[in-house]
Amino acid sequence: MKKAPHLFAFCSAQSPLRASCGADLRGSIEAAMPRRGSLLYTAFTTVCVATAAFSPSFGVNPITPEGEFFSDPAPRTGPDGALYLFGSRDELSASGVYCSRFNDVFETRDLRSWKIRRGVLASVGENDGIPASDAQLYAPDAIFHNGKWRIFYCMPDKSHSEGVASADTVAGPFETMFAYDWARQIDPSIFRDDDGTLYYFWGQFSAKGAVLKPDLSGVHPGTLHEGVIDEARHNFHEGIQLTKRGG
Repeated sequence: MKKAPHLFAFCSAQSPLRASCGADLRGSIEAAMPRRGSLLYTAFTTVCVATAAFSPSFGVNPITPEGEFFSDPAPRTGPDGALYLFGSRDELSASGVYCSRFNDVFETRDLRSWKIRRGVLASVGENDGIPASDAQLYAPDAIFHNGKWRIFYCMPDKSHSEGVASADTVAGPFETMFAYDWARQIDPSIFRDDDGTLYYFWGQFSAKGAVLKPDLSGVHPGTLHEGVIDEARHNFHEGIQLTKRGG
């Protein structure tokens, strides 16, 4: 039996996508369009109009309210069938940095209507679930495990950079279960294999991976792999995500 391949998705660089992608896409479409007045142009526009007439309706994009930014979304399907996006809230700070101390959740059942649950995990304020640090919260991941939701968080604090928090529902508030003092980097990602084994991946420039213990308290000794992918060989920067394809 052929072994199913595993695909890694990751960020290779940080670029101003919000500012540039719309203009770039529009320019590409305009460059590809036939000249106005030609028969090909008439056929092109007729097809476009006909396609638009029979296209399904879509929700409003972006899904975030105007002026709000939601970074590093990790999609997870809940036991209730809803789709949840776990991510970090971006807010312009006084120092000019787009980061905050809050992880939010976006919820939908039809990809059209979205409910925003703000600050389900925070490092300050009312829903402070990380008493060990007040640092900013970066890209999270989450899973539903043993009847509860778990958020795997990270932050730029060398003494408390990664950990896992738990709540009964996605509405939170989430509270820290275990600190992952052995991780000491950013961008955790969880992969659950078909047999239920949980794998923990994380890192910047060089990704690491290990098998998580079932209680999420840490990783099994001897399972750590350094340099799963790295910058030199794969142009890896950060934000690893493992996907199993083909069974």
